[in-house]
Amino acid sequence: MLKQVSHWLGIRRNEEVGHLVNARSKEREERGENSNLPSLPDGFDWRVYVGAHYDLQGLSRAEAEKHYRKHGAAEGRLHSEEGVAQYIASLEAEYGKLPEFFDWKGYIGNYPDLAGIGSAYAAIKHFLQHGRREGRLPYQFNPDLYRSLYFKGARMSDDALLEHYQTVGHAAGYLATFDQLAQAEGLADGYWLRFLDLEEFNLLNSRWVGQVSNKQEALRAMMREGFERLAPISFGHAFDPVYFADANPAQAGKDRVELYKYWLFTGLKAKVPGNAAEHLRLHG
Repeated sequence: MLKQVSHWLGIRRNEEVGHLVNARSKEREERGENSNLPSLPDGFDWRVYVGAHYDLQGLSRAEAEKHYRKHGAAEGRLHSEEGVAQYIASLEAEYGKLPEFFDWKGYIGNYPDLAGIGSAYAAIKHFLQHGRREGRLPYQFNPDLYRSLYFKGARMSDDALLEHYQTVGHAAGYLATFDQLAQAEGLADGYWLRFLDLEEFNLLNSRWVGQVSNKQEALRAMMREGFERLAPISFGHAFDPVYFADANPAQAGKDRVELYKYWLFTGLKAKVPGNAAEHLRLHG
């Protein structure tokens, strides 16, 4: 079960050595302004704490520990693999086994009515209590991406593609989401790829890229030289480094390529405009 918890939370167990916190030593380290806060419990694992909660994504170790002491303890948030595993085991005993490759972020992302679910274990609880019975998909699946990568030109319905992924593709390591596609090429996040329009990308970048036939080829072209070129990914998503630097002084010191990557990987998710026209469209 602990291995499955690591999988569900996206944690690599061999990278966790040294991250389990001894409560007494941490209490000694954090005397001063935080001395009136509760101590970290034995077995506190900051990676699990961050990985299990949507609102904590991206926190550092120090930030996660401080958050738990100020908020998490009082809110009853789970903070260790053992705690999450025990909670899930109790649910499985009542509602049946969780699918081995359950993706809690993907599950929430599939359904707008689940946007208020803020943790891995809350998503698991919802799926076991309601989602499976309602026929909800326990992970993300992009049929258009899957078709373009493996069945280009074939007449297959979305349901047939999903069945293929469930029975063949998943075990074979086929890519079914933009995040999986990006991670397969060495990037952490593929959110920005949903804004890459393949036809428009070819039109805008034909002089250097030629013609790409799917988003994997487009991604590889971007990594090869597109980032350096500040290559536009669609008509509506061109990047102006001068505008972006002026509008985002917190990113001062980054060169134009670093700014472009920041906008693609972080800004698009936060709806930060990449040029003045987009700013006017978003903010009037």
